[in-house]
Formats: sequence, structure tokens, C-alpha cells
Amino acid sequence: MTNDGSSIPFVDVGLLSELPDPPPGHRYLDFLGGERELRCFVVPEETPRCEFMSRNTQLLDPILEPVYQNEGVFIRQDASYAIPGFYILSLSDQYRAIDALDETTHLRTSLILQELRRGMRIALRIEYVHVYYEEKPDRSCSVHYWVLPVDGSRASTVFRLDKRSYFGTFRLSDQRAAILRANHAMGEYFEDVGLRTRDQGLTNVLAL
Repeated sequence: MTNDGSSIPFVDVGLLSELPDPPPGHRYLDFLGGERELRCFVVPEETPRCEFMSRNTQLLDPILEPVYQNEGVFIRQDASYAIPGFYILSLSDQYRAIDALDETTHLRTSLILQELRRGMRIALRIEYVHVYYEEKPDRSCSVHYWVLPVDGSRASTVFRLDKRSYFGTFRLSDQRAAILRANHAMGEYFEDVGLRTRDQGLTNVLAL
């Protein structure tokens, strides 16, 4: 394991299958970047990814900088798979399930998720997506939403999308420039539609 001067050890790999076993009581958090395809940090096994990202932004590749952030809600390129336009809507606070969200956070994320999808259609010309949400028994689990661009002819339903094969066709070494272009376009779109102002306005109304 190597270290770049921070207190958090990591391993750089081309594929997750190359990772050695983590130390007892620890796990890997993988992120696009590093000297190969993925930089995998060694963290206590209950560490939520959202918490790690919010506390260690300086350790992450620039492609993972948020394209939108406001009051604890973030949109970033997916941290593990180099698919341009594959975005994650996440929260800085940990919630184990969607019904644990307070009403304000739930309504805010609904507004932002809708605008994310609209922006992907207008700014990135992405016609079809799958939106994923899951709950797990892991104590590190936290509410977030994956918005995955798909080829409508290849994956008309979630059951027909071979995600392992699909994800494996995208490599950071090939897709970095396309990801950066998509991030720039989405950031400009959110500015143009005034999403942060609308988001803040909704928060203020709900606080009354």
C-alpha cells in the first residue's frame, strides 16, 4: 500500500479484482483516478462514502468535483465507473433509507434530481437513463441516487442491462476528456436555469 503524504493509505489498480485483501476491520473505497484507473483508499469498514468524500475532497481526482452543491446536496460524476454523464446525487449527511429523510431534504432532492435529468437531456443529449436507489444492511449505507445513461435499444428495462459488461467497456484513460466536457456542460446548465436559487427558495419556503 502506498501513501501520497496524507494519513490515508491507498492502492492504485486497473481493476477492482486486483485489490489485495484489506486489513481486518477495514475496506476499500474506490475512486476514479490515481496512477492507473482507480485509487482505492483503506478506511474503517463502517465509513460512509459520502462522509469520506466530504472530508477528503483534496484527495480526489478533479473529475469528481461536484457539478452542483448546495446545503448538503451534491451531484458528481460516479466515483467508480468512467461513463460520461453517469451522475450521483448524494447527501453530506448519512441517511440509511429514503423514509428517514426529513421532508425538506426529500423535496429538495426531488427537485434537484428532476433538473439533473432534464439537464442531461438538454445539455448532454442523453435520451435514456436508469435511476437506481438501494438500501443495504451495511452501517456505511447512505441514501443516494445513481442516474445512469443507457442505450435505449440495448437496455429497455433494468433486467436487460448487463451492468458488469456495460460498465467494463468504459476506462478512465479513454473517457477523461469526455467526462470533463460533460461536467462543464452540466455545471453551466445548472447556472443557466438558476438551480441553486430555486433550491434555496424551496428550502426557505419549507422552513416557514
